[in-house]
Amino acid sequence: MRSHGKLALEWQGELLIVRPQGPFNEEGVAKARRHLIQSIKNSQHNYWLRLEIWDEESLGSPRVMAQVNELFQWCQDHGCQSTAVVVCNRIQAGIIESQFIDDIAVFDDTEHALDWLEKIAGHRFGLSALDLQPD
Repeated sequence: MRSHGKLALEWQGELLIVRPQGPFNEEGVAKARRHLIQSIKNSQHNYWLRLEIWDEESLGSPRVMAQVNELFQWCQDHGCQSTAVVVCNRIQAGIIESQFIDDIAVFDDTEHALDWLEKIAGHRFGLSALDLQPD
């Protein structure tokens, strides 16, 4: 089967910005997992923070979402101190809040998510919510 879903990654210091795009299938999650793990290993950060900005289609089947949760756990086990996820709707928020690991904060807007992560980091990242808008 063909891979569905894309993952855009960007490092800003110790902040990893993750932008999943479109609905994912199992092949898409496997490809995204490899891409994310490689980026984290290449970053050489022992500790880091994660900001995920989901688009309106960032979902998948229950099996796919379970694999996404496993990836969140892998990140936590490999140095991710905190994760903020910006969602587009209550369905996404409900899935994260009910099925994912506990250490995820869910936000409706990027500005509040970034403020929360900056408080945890103890410094500003030099980004604004406008800097994080899709092109």
